[in-house]
Amino acid sequence: MATFFKWMSLIPLVFLAGCPAPSDSAKENEVGGALEPGMNLRMFISSTGEQTTDIPTNDDAKVDMVFLDAGMRPLDKQLINVSATSGTLSQASVLTDQNGEATVTINPPDFTAGSAPGLFTATPNSVSEGVEESEENKDINEVVYKAKTLTYQFIASAAAETPEEAAGFATSLQFISAQPTFLSLKGTGGVGYGEISKLVFKVVDNEGAPVPNVNVEFKLTTTVGGLSLNSDEAISNNQGEVFVTVLAGTISTPVRVTATVEKEDGSLLSIQSDLLTVTTGIPDQNSFSLALEKFAPEGLNQDNEKVNVSVLLADRFNNPVPDGTVVNFTTEGGSIESSCQVASGGCTVVWTSQNPRPLDHRATILAYAVGHETYYDKNGSGIFDDGDTFDDLGEAFRDDDETKTYNPDSLVSPVSTVSFSQDEKLIDYDVSFDYTERDGVYNGVPCNHSTDCPNEANNIADRSNLLVNVRRSALLIMASGWPMVHLYEVLDGSANCLNGNGKLMIDDVQCRLVNSLDFSTGFDSKHFWGMIEDSDD
Repeated sequence: MATFFKWMSLIPLVFLAGCPAPSDSAKENEVGGALEPGMNLRMFISSTGEQTTDIPTNDDAKVDMVFLDAGMRPLDKQLINVSATSGTLSQASVLTDQNGEATVTINPPDFTAGSAPGLFTATPNSVSEGVEESEENKDINEVVYKAKTLTYQFIASAAAETPEEAAGFATSLQFISAQPTFLSLKGTGGVGYGEISKLVFKVVDNEGAPVPNVNVEFKLTTTVGGLSLNSDEAISNNQGEVFVTVLAGTISTPVRVTATVEKEDGSLLSIQSDLLTVTTGIPDQNSFSLALEKFAPEGLNQDNEKVNVSVLLADRFNNPVPDGTVVNFTTEGGSIESSCQVASGGCTVVWTSQNPRPLDHRATILAYAVGHETYYDKNGSGIFDDGDTFDDLGEAFRDDDETKTYNPDSLVSPVSTVSFSQDEKLIDYDVSFDYTERDGVYNGVPCNHSTDCPNEANNIADRSNLLVNVRRSALLIMASGWPMVHLYEVLDGSANCLNGNGKLMIDDVQCRLVNSLDFSTGFDSKHFWGMIEDSDD
């Protein structure tokens, strides 16, 4: 007996984009406080986008300006005069764009040791110049068009020796290592990367020999989200080494550590560490993508047809998850490689045509990994807390009958008395030996909500119990190489012959297969639906 399927393709789209422009709330965080009327300044390292006023000399400083009127509206086409006391500016003045924003670059001065402090000044030209203004507008302009300053410093990226100084005194400071360079958010219990990073610096003299018993001070380039150090200073050991530990905060951010020593002549010698990154490292549900190389391979009658199945995973900041993250796979029809390990945010397995072959030729593929539910951080705390919302998930399962409901005992099938869901695969994450519905609490880390955290939310040692399987499904058609065209009569006035689940419904109530037509009686009141199907003949 011939079997058939409806040609229906779900086409997953993967969008790759650069970093989006920040929203107003994001800008508030970036400038270190709420935006205010007038000139607002923020400084970044050009190559990394890291916000800081400590700039290494192997890079440039980028200064962003946001100019707002008294009503907090952007002021465009405004001339801003700029100056900097350390380094060289890319230009002496700049015009704001339609968002009230303008950017200039400061190139570092030429020096090889210590630091070079500077003062950046942005002075807007008053638009009221040459125009008679009211006392009220004059008062406003005195606020809005006031010059704004920002202090900063360039720090030598590789401190140089000072040959004239005697051996045995600190003349050079070296950054040795940071392990690891990625940190998980505070409160994730080490799920992902781990919440601390150990940094090593070294003090040496003009001959490169280690200098012990030197006091070294440490400073973070940002403390957003509670990012901190275990100590603000340390004494170098016999190898000239000093150690400091960075403790992760609750906000995803890049960060560096600046180490400083005082030389014999009283001058300061500073150097910065390599870039560290604080992020979750845990995939979340809405950052999981699944794509098929082909949607309808000719695998109904042929074995060994291959289809690449690819996944991309990111954390809730949409940063790629760590290399080595495992993604598992299962398929309703054919076979599929059991798992792959993520590299650079994604990985690929191969699906192969073979038995079993579903009666409707539609094979559901499920990909899943350990992650957390998606939540919406309304207050920007980096923690799921009061006021935040989330997307609740039940346990993952392979939805063979495409009903979006786990029903392995169903005996109903659109085209056969054989159930298409009798072997639906449950991914029993909580090992309850039964399907677990949505539980009404946020399954993820960190969680500090007064009512919506699991009971184990404070149990750092057992964080895995707070997570879920994030997942995506895709539908693959095991097609035949022998297409057939069938004509169906629509009996109940419906637009087509599909039920609510997209399955073909031939029940002599909604639709029936037309084997022949009698033109002698006419058929002006009849409606037909054509379908291209395959056959296993």
